[in-house]
Amino acid sequence: MNDADRADVLLRTHSKSLLPCHDVRKLAPHLEVVPKDYLANLLFRQEVLSSAAGSVSAADDIWEMCRQDGLFFLNVFGWTRDGRGVETPIRPIITYPYQDQVLLEIWDAAGLFGGRRRDVLIKKSRDMVLTWTCIAADIWPFVFHGMMSLLWISRKEEYVWKKGDPKALFTRGQFILDMLPPFLQPAYEIAKLHLENKDGGGVIDGESTTENAAAGDKRGKILLDEFALSENGFAMLSATSQASDCRVFNSTPRGTGTAFYALEHEAGRSAVSLVKLHWPLHPEHGAGLYTHVGGELVILDEGYEYEEGFEFVHDLDYHARSPWYDIQCQRAGSKREIAQELDMSDFGAGDAFFAPEDLLSAQQYVRPPLLRGRVDILDGVYEVGGFHEEASGHLALWAPLVVGERPPEGTYVVGCDISAGTGASDSTACIYNSATHEKAGEYVDNRISPHNFAELVVSLCRWFYDAHLIWEGGGPGRQFAERVLELGYRDIYYQRTGKTRNEVPGFFPTNQTKQTTLAYYRRVWARGDLLNRSQESIAQAQRYEFGPNNTVVYSGTRSSDPSGQGDNHGDIVIGDALACKAMFASQARADTRPSISKDCLYWHMQEAAMAEAEAEDDW
Repeated sequence: MNDADRADVLLRTHSKSLLPCHDVRKLAPHLEVVPKDYLANLLFRQEVLSSAAGSVSAADDIWEMCRQDGLFFLNVFGWTRDGRGVETPIRPIITYPYQDQVLLEIWDAAGLFGGRRRDVLIKKSRDMVLTWTCIAADIWPFVFHGMMSLLWISRKEEYVWKKGDPKALFTRGQFILDMLPPFLQPAYEIAKLHLENKDGGGVIDGESTTENAAAGDKRGKILLDEFALSENGFAMLSATSQASDCRVFNSTPRGTGTAFYALEHEAGRSAVSLVKLHWPLHPEHGAGLYTHVGGELVILDEGYEYEEGFEFVHDLDYHARSPWYDIQCQRAGSKREIAQELDMSDFGAGDAFFAPEDLLSAQQYVRPPLLRGRVDILDGVYEVGGFHEEASGHLALWAPLVVGERPPEGTYVVGCDISAGTGASDSTACIYNSATHEKAGEYVDNRISPHNFAELVVSLCRWFYDAHLIWEGGGPGRQFAERVLELGYRDIYYQRTGKTRNEVPGFFPTNQTKQTTLAYYRRVWARGDLLNRSQESIAQAQRYEFGPNNTVVYSGTRSSDPSGQGDNHGDIVIGDALACKAMFASQARADTRPSISKDCLYWHMQEAAMAEAEAEDDW
């Protein structure tokens, strides 16, 4: 493997990391004189302290260097405490390159370098020393930058303030202050959830992550530590947004249903700087880094000496591994722990219902809609309306319009999930070609009543050549069903229990039958027997997770709006799953079955799929 290929492999192996690229020499002008080697750093610290002790002028100069350069200050005078260290629990702060960039990003986002103030989201693997880093980032302006008012927030008050507890944020901050030499240490007062610099006027307060945290407050900067664990994350996003224009969100991932996840995926469209710190960035964790390419072992840390008999773990191509990582995997309690704590996986972190590799495979079939618009809503049972193209229309089409301005003639199914139309969730209609199993259209609207939605869906079904219609019958589905029947549309789904057909149309799921329906859709989709063109549907599928007692729950939200306006509950996926169910349902068999020779392999594949659907069905 040549140098260019090795560089490409290294880049791919580090692809989960995302670091800012600040000019360290410009923003930390004195750091270059500080040795980063452990013993050399300790000797340098002694020399600096001796110089300051022997001359007031030298002490003043060193104080000014610390004021100008936060990295110099921390690497010469900062100390941390780690309870895991038996011989040396107290260690000097000697920042790694990734920490230099994180610290500079936090300070820049807080406006300390004169730039644009903004939020920073830090997504990290565990054991990246980030809580200490974020605390140290605030101690520098607290000591040297006057009247700055700061706020520390964590999910429980005891993690913010608990006297003598080394993991509490205030205990850590006070430790850094107490370890400073007298000529740097400000006169400060500390009380429960309050730290005040009596010399410079700086203040640090603390709160837990209640839904009213920081409400009515005004702060120069807010730290929200392990934010993904907050139960009130979305409410806190709203409350803290008014309190400060610089918030630092620091956390390992905890699934796709968190405010942390939502904020991460809005980062490219909002004033949020995104930083991702994957474990190989830590020099101790990344020592002996290796991966695989095409099934072949590639050692990326060529100078590392592995222990005799070390067994390399075969893994997916470009998946980073090291001796440290291998030990952490052996010690982990579950694959879920590995996914969230080490690999920063949002999906694995929440035990994803749809496998990430299947979603990645499905992504290749996503296409932008060919058209977007609306169809005429007509009262006549046998009338067929027209299509009107509108850029903001609720109906997306992947089927081309042919003669008569209708989709290609064929057999179709429409799966619907019905909302109350209040804006809290979407009403969806997912349209599939029964012969090709390809998505032909998708209607999404959160402000249409069940009555009006029924009229629209019947018009859609007529337009799609009397498509077979299935919907979820509970709640608003009952009003929907009444209007469908009033309109005289009869190519509709009736649930069966054994051989008995329900008198009321629609699919009425229990927790078990809903999971069975979603599981069947998942299998059909994963093996490529169904083509879903919708990006929004795949995005929603990513957020389905296993909940308590092996239930399936939707844990995502489209926005952080606390009013619920624009939220969704995975409604498109429900429509897709129902359409999939109807495509292979025995009662719709004659209508949905394409004209294919029995000698064709596809015919036998479809027969097997239908038999599987019928065997699982309790309708």
